[in-house]
Amino acid sequence: MITAIILISLFLICALQLVIAIHAFRISTREGLLCLFFPLYVYFFARKTDSARKWLLTLYAALGLLLVGVILAAV
Repeated sequence: MITAIILISLFLICALQLVIAIHAFRISTREGLLCLFFPLYVYFFARKTDSARKWLLTLYAALGLLLVGVILAAV
């Protein structure tokens, strides 16, 4: 059960980063490439772009789910 929570949250994180990268490619190729090759740039891009900000909140929820899974695994 705990392993499933961790794996689902990791899948969601990867999928949401790809969704934000697709939004970045729609704005410019440079932004999209930065989102693909530098994972932390996804956060900076999503914070400054209104269309990607809604995906950032979902990404935060997936990170919270990962944190819950790791804490449950440690207990």
